[in-house]
Amino acid sequence: MNSAEPNLGKEAIDHRFVVAVMILVDREIVVTQGEVAQALGVKPAKFSEIMNGRMHVGVDMLAELSEEYLVSPEWLLTGRGEFIFRRSSILPQRLNEDELITEHPYIIEGEDEMMRKREEKVKREEEEKREKVITPTLLSIISDKDKIMLQQAEEIGRLKAEIEELKRKVPTTSSADDVSSAESALA
Repeated sequence: MNSAEPNLGKEAIDHRFVVAVMILVDREIVVTQGEVAQALGVKPAKFSEIMNGRMHVGVDMLAELSEEYLVSPEWLLTGRGEFIFRRSSILPQRLNEDELITEHPYIIEGEDEMMRKREEKVKREEEEKREKVITPTLLSIISDKDKIMLQQAEEIGRLKAEIEELKRKVPTTSSADDVSSAESALA
């Protein structure tokens, strides 16, 4: 193998395979990676090893991925071509750029854009999960606080009524003895 062509190495091919699978999941063409493994006839453990970079993808899996999901075999093997999906499920003898289409529903922007969208999706899902947990908790706390405040307002009202009642019972005189006896009655 020519070392000047790093895109032709096994690791590069493995990487493009992983990218293609991630795009299939990201674009919701498949629900899970396990669905791809099943469609390719691969055991989940082996598929996981390939997706985690601990095992190389076989040419049979590349062919199945290409056939099943219309992934460009040229892109998988060489990284050439701007788009990774092709128009037809019939494998062309030689795939040229003019045979690729630009408005295929599977076509993505770029790897960076795909990863950015995936991260945004994960963040949105995490926020939704947090809201599902936090919202009921906050509502419960607010409800408890409202009950406490209502109880305190009732207690304040009762205490004000008691004070008014005591004020009516205590004669209003200007002598110091009367003031001290009124204070002791309030206490």
